[in-house]
Amino acid sequence: MSISLKPERFACVLGSLFGLLLLAHCIGLYLRFGLGLEHTYGFFRLFNFGVEQNVPTLFATLLLLANAFMFFLLYRVGEAASFANLVWLLLATVFCFLAIDEFAALHERLIQPVRERLDVGGYLYFAWIIPYAVAVIALAVLVAVPIWRLGWRYRLLFGAAGLFYLGGSVGVEMLGGKYYEANQQQADLKYRLFQTVEESFEFTGLIVLIYTLLDLLKSRTDKVTVRLL
Repeated sequence: MSISLKPERFACVLGSLFGLLLLAHCIGLYLRFGLGLEHTYGFFRLFNFGVEQNVPTLFATLLLLANAFMFFLLYRVGEAASFANLVWLLLATVFCFLAIDEFAALHERLIQPVRERLDVGGYLYFAWIIPYAVAVIALAVLVAVPIWRLGWRYRLLFGAAGLFYLGGSVGVEMLGGKYYEANQQQADLKYRLFQTVEESFEFTGLIVLIYTLLDLLKSRTDKVTVRLL
């Protein structure tokens, strides 16, 4: 059985799933901070965007893996010897690492040693941002030209995906880190709202990227299908 993937429809499905997760997350926030319930039988933690190893974490991991897989497909359908094609393979590897990082929270292990070594705080309270930002800049230099050559439409789509994802994972994370430090590391409602915006931006960026890659694959092949054996 073969299932044809249409970029718009697939992105809408993913967007709907994200909407359901966001609704569950907001219900959890209301139960915890609106009604003041200390025990929600695990509901708050299960759908909390700011907690690792729960349903939103699984969804984010799957989105990252889906992007990694589509970058790999772009590599397979392109010219093996070209630099642009090797960029797709590099991005597939990067997104595989990000999926592992998302699931295992590897970046959080860098916070304490980097913070102590560089003596930073405030906007850089979550100090993992520093080494990851350096890596992002280096990666951007490598991928800028191949993406630019795809034309204005894909420049806008890739740019929007990157703006949402990095705006959440770096920009809002920095704002939340400054507030968290000033609030004596208390995860109150305002800090949870920072996390809500951050994760929402990240999910939006990943879904936009999935749409972009599916559309790019569709332009280079007759159709994009998933074959079930």
